[in-house]
Amino acid sequence: MTVGAAVGAPRRVVFVTGKLAEPALRRTIADMAPAFAWEVAVMKITVAALMTTPWIARFLEVPADTDLVLIPGLCEGDPTVIAQRVGVPVEKGPKDLRQIPEYFGRAALASDYGSYDIEIVAEVNNAPRLAREAIRREAEHYRASGADVIDIGCTPGREFPALGEVVRELVGEGMRVSIDSFDAGEIRAAVAAGAELVLSVNASNREVARELAGSKARVVVIPDFGQGLETLEPSVAALEQWGVSYLIDPVIDPIGF
Repeated sequence: MTVGAAVGAPRRVVFVTGKLAEPALRRTIADMAPAFAWEVAVMKITVAALMTTPWIARFLEVPADTDLVLIPGLCEGDPTVIAQRVGVPVEKGPKDLRQIPEYFGRAALASDYGSYDIEIVAEVNNAPRLAREAIRREAEHYRASGADVIDIGCTPGREFPALGEVVRELVGEGMRVSIDSFDAGEIRAAVAAGAELVLSVNASNREVARELAGSKARVVVIPDFGQGLETLEPSVAALEQWGVSYLIDPVIDPIGF
């Protein structure tokens, strides 16, 4: 959706955000150089995504000549709650502030992040439900699109007897493969077939990681289900003791604008 489809070309837009995202939001809008006037309303909250529309409606003040208010896409609630109070159309914008130019019908701004050292993992979701050929096509598509690692996503409670063969085939095609499963049997089968990364490990299944000591496979350790970051520590300590390579994923939600 672009904003023009909803309210036409605006003349003045108020962007609502929190303290943390304010600098990045201002840079994004300034770089976009919009034809309309704009300003940023910074609410008294650090993370904008934690705002709700009733809360915004209580505290937001907009200039009289405003004809559009854009709130973060991750905000919970109905925007009309705000519109009824301020008397101005209110829309939820994109979840990522870098997509704001696209929201207003422009190409997304390419950002130079400088040097970086990351790898892109692309998941074939619910792989047990797919035919072998469909898995291969999807994996090839992801590789051609720039993915470094193809993640085979398993389905809890659904057997995947062809898992080892699927991983072996993709590895044979020169792909790097990871396995997304908490099931010990699936992890063993995938690693034996050449998977180099296991997503994920916590207290529920970390014993299987002991078997990976001395191998080239790494595991991604996450907090225990429904628990806080402090539950990472016992799992990390065990992996260190066993000599298993690992990455840490704190499983933190992204920050909206």
